[in-house]
Amino acid sequence: MAPGSRIARIALIVFCILLLPFAVCATPIQPVHGPYPEQLPSDPTPLYVWNVPLNILILEFVCVSSPALFIPMQLLFSLSVWLRLGQKRVTYRNVLDNENRNAVYMCIQENPGIHMKALSRVLGMNIGTTRYHMEVLCRVGKVFPEQNSGGVSYFV
Repeated sequence: MAPGSRIARIALIVFCILLLPFAVCATPIQPVHGPYPEQLPSDPTPLYVWNVPLNILILEFVCVSSPALFIPMQLLFSLSVWLRLGQKRVTYRNVLDNENRNAVYMCIQENPGIHMKALSRVLGMNIGTTRYHMEVLCRVGKVFPEQNSGGVSYFV
């Protein structure tokens, strides 16, 4: 690992930690109109405990029971989000959850030995999109490429 990237990562982590207290202060204030502006607007929608995300419930419990642990718990939850970065890990079990990837797999299953261009034409899908989903299916082990004189054929 290059020393410059390590310094950049440390600077990013320090910057994010310094921004945490300001995120709490950035609450929106709704203007209240009417004869009694000190009254809060009533929300007719009830909020039940099972509708609140689990990490929010844990943070509220920690904040009430021991406020000193609130910041470390908040850091733990935010780091778990940063580590994933919103990416869903594609595995052998969930590889066919994507609609396009499932269509590619089913077409190969119905037409064993099909080539990339023919697959793209049959599905009516862009060749780049087809190539991406084919690479994912090959990487996971659902589809196997076979090199022959006419190019590459794909089999389930």
